[in-house]
Amino acid sequence: MEDKYKDSAIRFYEKPDKYELWFMNEFVEPVEAGTVNADLCNAIIDLMHSNIDKELHIFIWSIGGSTRTLSTILQLIRRFKKTVAISLGTVYSCGWDLFFSCDERYATKHSSFMFHDTSIEIARRDIKSALAYAECVKRKMNAMLGNDGREYLTDEEKKSAETGDIWLTGDDIIKRGGCKDFSLYRKN
Repeated sequence: MEDKYKDSAIRFYEKPDKYELWFMNEFVEPVEAGTVNADLCNAIIDLMHSNIDKELHIFIWSIGGSTRTLSTILQLIRRFKKTVAISLGTVYSCGWDLFFSCDERYATKHSSFMFHDTSIEIARRDIKSALAYAECVKRKMNAMLGNDGREYLTDEEKKSAETGDIWLTGDDIIKRGGCKDFSLYRKN
């Protein structure tokens, strides 16, 4: 595949036995206010046209972002034979959801993870409409995610996540069985 990714931290590579998606960005909208994020659009197109019999390894460094973009990516990666997530240090919000949606997961002990309940921006919306939209997004994301990583949270953390952010290290996630230590990742 040609390198059509020019300016952002999103890359898609085809290797003989797998694909690699390097996602070191927030989950921005592919098209927003007339501006096109060409690299994200190219990654989505590449995912759509990939051989789903190969593994997809996703390298994640993300501060979170749009649930609409996450939803598109999740629908596309679920088609692959196997998905593998590798934390590159920062896995927040939508990054958490992408990480835990994969079949196999790896993190360094010093990675940082942040989980919170689904949230939306309510600028330029009336409150009633914003609440209805938030509930719709929450139902959709809960249905799509299946394994959203909540089973690796304590009951107290789950309750706290309803109104705030939960912060964990890679070591916390490894010890709770949510992923393997990065040193065990097979590099090839």
